[in-house]
Amino acid sequence: MFFLQKRPHFSFSNSIYDIGLFLLWLVAVLWISTYHEFWRDEVRALSIATSAEGLGELPALLVNEGHPSLWYVILHISQLLLGSPIALKVSALLVAAISILIFLFFSPYRTWQKALFIFGYLPFYEYAVFARNYGISMLFMFAFTAIYSSVKYRPVLLSIILFLLANTNIHSLIIVMLFCAIWIYEKKQIIFRLDNIKMTIWHVIALLIISIGVIFCISTTVPEATSLVTKEISFQLEVRDFVHKVFSAMVYPGEPFSSLFRDPLLKALIPFLLITSLMPSPHRALSLYLGFIAFSLFFLVIYPGSIRHQGILYCFILCLLWMHQKEAENKYFRSERLKSFLFKLQYWTLNLLLIVQLYAGSKHVLKDVNTPLSSSKDFSEFVMSIPAYKNALIVGEPDFLLESLHYYLPNSIYLLRETKFKRYVSFTTEAKRNYSMHELLADVENLSADKNVPILVLISTEIFESKKKIHEHSYGKIFRWNDDSIDLLHSKMKKVAEFNKSTTENFIVFEWTPNTQ
Repeated sequence: MFFLQKRPHFSFSNSIYDIGLFLLWLVAVLWISTYHEFWRDEVRALSIATSAEGLGELPALLVNEGHPSLWYVILHISQLLLGSPIALKVSALLVAAISILIFLFFSPYRTWQKALFIFGYLPFYEYAVFARNYGISMLFMFAFTAIYSSVKYRPVLLSIILFLLANTNIHSLIIVMLFCAIWIYEKKQIIFRLDNIKMTIWHVIALLIISIGVIFCISTTVPEATSLVTKEISFQLEVRDFVHKVFSAMVYPGEPFSSLFRDPLLKALIPFLLITSLMPSPHRALSLYLGFIAFSLFFLVIYPGSIRHQGILYCFILCLLWMHQKEAENKYFRSERLKSFLFKLQYWTLNLLLIVQLYAGSKHVLKDVNTPLSSSKDFSEFVMSIPAYKNALIVGEPDFLLESLHYYLPNSIYLLRETKFKRYVSFTTEAKRNYSMHELLADVENLSADKNVPILVLISTEIFESKKKIHEHSYGKIFRWNDDSIDLLHSKMKKVAEFNKSTTENFIVFEWTPNTQ
């Protein structure tokens, strides 16, 4: 392929530019991470992982989380090794760094294309600075592609990687299915060769490993009936509506990918341009088309996809093009002019996509540098600056507002809706869905009677900004108040701080002291 550079083997002597790019990426990511404030979705995973006494307890803690266990296993082990919440940042950065190294040293792209990718939004920010369970998808997709594209055929190793990929997040399960389909089609002469008993046994083992990974993922992620997450998703679609969504996904597969393609015209064109450019390998073109359809249906029917979810398919696109470089000579197109046109189409479409992601990355990086993502870090510095708050209890409304504090503060957190000390919220029917200011004040008073320490009450600024005197938080949690309860709040507690400069997680802090009348 004319726009790809082929490297016959891994060699540091031939990779001075790749080493330079990696070091530049690493320094830049470390710099950006110093400005990043962890928010609740990131810290929640750490709190769950560190709540387990051992790895055997993790599956029970992950019920109703909607995520497989691999990221929690990584965080649990990292916490044991480092003994600090910084394990969250280190784990995310290490996963991203390994992914970038594999991409730089084993992918066939031009150096400048590699630079565009690694400084794009996903590998530079979302999958490196943000500490979520989506960066590990990029790691295992690149690892699979690098090993699959190598000269030596390693079916068991490939199956182990797909086992791990299946347990990163539910979206990656779709990618596992697509990789398996490509693998079976391209290696069918080896897989179904019955005269080689040893190779047949290896493939049976590989199939068992992948199957176990898929089953383990599904068993971990399927929520119970008590989950509030599933109550926000309507699976009771009418047949007509479902057929319409399937048709929409087939005709306009890029429609739900606004965050990835950034422009209505691009999300209409890029999917079909990429699929068309892969036609020299029809099975890969089909796999990409099916990937778009599967992700589109997931986003349209089950749960809307943000950039972190859409980025998984973006990485799959790069993996397909990575594999596709071996198909420069193929049996499907005899016309050299047509093949040249399709390669050029792929070249310019890929470059356009890389540039779009580079632009998106620069915007989000500047936003993170200039505006806090969460007020949790500023609040933690405020608490640590006042000796009287060293042992203060922290409560809040909504309760999930407190989840990010675990990364910054050792103070105990009490969840009023669940009436227990805990560092993360249960999004189940076991917690109170309806709650009021009167109940909050009564619960804090009772808590204060039992604990002779100051209590800091964090209340979302959204509550005070609402004129309806009722606010519905995420997952159907409702909070009510009236003028009398607000007056009672100010009479029983004093406002000590307000944090309202972040893009999320803003709150007003009230203090309830043990001797409050």
